[in-house]
Amino acid sequence: MKNRKRFLSLFFLSLLLLLFIPANLFANQVEEDSVKSITAYRINGGIKIDGVLDEDCWSKAEKSGGFVQADPHDGEPATESTYVQVCYDNQALYVAVTCMENEPDKILKILTRRDRFSSSDAVNVGIDSYHDHQTGYMFKTYASGTQCDIYYFNDGTEDDSWDAVWESAVKIGKDRWTVEYKIPFSCLRFSKGDNHTWGFYVSRNLMHNQETDRWVRIPSNQAGYVSRWGHLTGIKDIDPPMHLEILPYAVSTEKTEPERLGNPDGREFLGNAGVDLKYGLTPNLTLDATVNPDFGQVEIDQIVLNLSNYETFYPEKRPFFLEGAKIFEPIQTDLCQLFYSRRIGKDPGYADSAEYYFNRPSSTTILAAAKITGKTKGGTTIGFLNAVTDREKADFWHVDGFRTKRVIEPEANYNVIRLSQDIFKNSVIGIMSTAVNQKGKTPSYAAGLDWKLRFLKQNYSFIGQTFGSSNGERERGLGYLTALGKDGGEHWRGNVVWFYLDKKINTNRLGYMKRNDLQGGSVWIQYKTQKESWIIRNSWNNFNLSYDANLNHDPLDWGFNFNSSVELKNGWTMEGGFYHDLGVTYTDWEIPPQLLKIPVGKSAWFNLNTDQRRKVSGGISYNVGNYWDGISETVDFSVTLKPRSNLELSLEPNWNRMRDISRFVGFAQDAADSSSFYVFGKQAVDRAGLDLRGTYTFTRDLTIQIYTQFFFATGEYSNLERFYPVDRFSPLGDIFNFQQLRGDFHRREFASNLILRWEYRPGSTIYLVWTQGRYNYEAGDFNLRNDFSKLLDTNSDNIFLIKANYWLNL
Repeated sequence: MKNRKRFLSLFFLSLLLLLFIPANLFANQVEEDSVKSITAYRINGGIKIDGVLDEDCWSKAEKSGGFVQADPHDGEPATESTYVQVCYDNQALYVAVTCMENEPDKILKILTRRDRFSSSDAVNVGIDSYHDHQTGYMFKTYASGTQCDIYYFNDGTEDDSWDAVWESAVKIGKDRWTVEYKIPFSCLRFSKGDNHTWGFYVSRNLMHNQETDRWVRIPSNQAGYVSRWGHLTGIKDIDPPMHLEILPYAVSTEKTEPERLGNPDGREFLGNAGVDLKYGLTPNLTLDATVNPDFGQVEIDQIVLNLSNYETFYPEKRPFFLEGAKIFEPIQTDLCQLFYSRRIGKDPGYADSAEYYFNRPSSTTILAAAKITGKTKGGTTIGFLNAVTDREKADFWHVDGFRTKRVIEPEANYNVIRLSQDIFKNSVIGIMSTAVNQKGKTPSYAAGLDWKLRFLKQNYSFIGQTFGSSNGERERGLGYLTALGKDGGEHWRGNVVWFYLDKKINTNRLGYMKRNDLQGGSVWIQYKTQKESWIIRNSWNNFNLSYDANLNHDPLDWGFNFNSSVELKNGWTMEGGFYHDLGVTYTDWEIPPQLLKIPVGKSAWFNLNTDQRRKVSGGISYNVGNYWDGISETVDFSVTLKPRSNLELSLEPNWNRMRDISRFVGFAQDAADSSSFYVFGKQAVDRAGLDLRGTYTFTRDLTIQIYTQFFFATGEYSNLERFYPVDRFSPLGDIFNFQQLRGDFHRREFASNLILRWEYRPGSTIYLVWTQGRYNYEAGDFNLRNDFSKLLDTNSDNIFLIKANYWLNL
């Protein structure tokens, strides 16, 4: 209780400091500086997109320059001149960017697959066609010709899963390189009108001197991004396209595995077909639908070792759920996600009575899904999603000695609704609700209200979120989070946060949250530098103070950390920090609801990464500290090779060692009085892994990529003892009925994913995929040489897949 009072005092002190700002905070803001603009030139015919600006229109269109640095010297003139021009016709916007270059041999032009970050020179063109100062479409073209597109919302939140079909081409000359764009109006969303003024942005990356130049200046000491773009004017007499895109697909799959009862010859052949559809319901609303989707081309999930009682969070990788996913996210998601799309089509689970499986589906079939997204002229963002999944059965040998089939996942319907409204200037308020209805199960509902209010030229913000869930009449809970932040400023930034989750809130049927029964807060203060000094280009120095407790006021986290991140002039980066508990804490999730006392701990970490622009780059990360009452030590390495401009290989070995950690093992009864008690043991864990990635780009539209992971982990439990809550242990003595629920393990796993992707025409793709897995769980001591040998001697599971789709734009 004393620690909690101390934290509350610091919390309110930090709050007062954060609010210690000029007295005219809530006075009217000063008038904005005049906004830089460019006028689009109307043409009657199309333009050949080849990077050569030889069409007559480019000699007539307005040419705008005056680019300034954003990095490394904010606000200073660019070291090289850059010019932008814009034309349009009834179907598309055409943009030409001319990049002058005194040393063209230094232009970095790494060829890689679409939508992937590259350490290359690039041009970025941004369009806020809603002109709401909140949302924008970004079209990036690297000097190699590789394309990348990004959707921005909430004035700077990035969604790189957004994809559109557009054209660009690059031409490199003796003293310049040029980029030519064709951006169809079907890629953009805008309202009908006689004259259009849109937000407009252009930037250029010069990688050889780590420079970023912008057509319009966005001061580094001020918050906001899309709201600070310039203007594109002169667009007249165009109508928002009511377009229809259809993407049918066909897939053929062969699976091979070791021979077994459920598959005597070890082979299985499957075929499938489906269709994706995109339709413009109105100029501002788009329908995306999929029937019988297949995601076989998606990269496999990384193998992880989860020794906690919390569920592992896996990022979404499926295209249908990725595109536009940010629309369905509230302002704050760290504490509680109302919508976690991986719940749809999840692993259906297992039958409690199964002894041996002849056939068990690894994922739930999605019969169909649809979503409506967009933003109205009045500033209302709309997101609606509905998905229907099929009933899944498992064929297994029952523990009582007979073969049977049973439903392990009933059919289900999932619904998500998200509405948000722009208010005031660059502020937003939103509501969200989710529902899961599944045969034989209690319906699950969740809903929330969230907001982000900005003031003082967007440099300060007030964020809030309230939410609740219902999983039955007696399973209803609530939670909230509030945060006050200073988002802008030349040096100082920070925020204060407070949150609460009651004991019955649970959004995990369609959302994701680690736990409930939680309250606490945090203070974050940052001091940053963005002017070069000595060998340093930029630095970010952070102080964090946090306090979490359950609703019984037992402290679960109570400590502080300091960390610093430094970018050097030579392109290297360094990060480091330390954490220290401010008092004794507890865990109530090891053997809930009992408490386990955690001694005061501390930890430290350090990362070093070399210049990623080089043909050979790498990094090292080291972390050591307490894990409960034991110790943990982790080392990660990375090496990236770029022997050619179209070939990239990376190698990431990692190692972790944990010792002397008190963990729950099982239950036992005392032989003397038959009383039941908890049995704990000292956990020792060794984990090692090796991740390999490679990408070879034949052309901009033809790539092959591989991801391979070797994973080894051993865990042992020794010195078994009797546990007396909350912190006392004693020898076991004479016991009986020992129920061991957690025991020694040895995991040897291998996973590999090889994907050939060919975009044979715009929007149409052929995939060739080979996925392999090997699993060996035989007991043995941790020995990497022997573990590698045993794993490679293990028979593999293989999936060979060919998938083709064809894009129709009607």
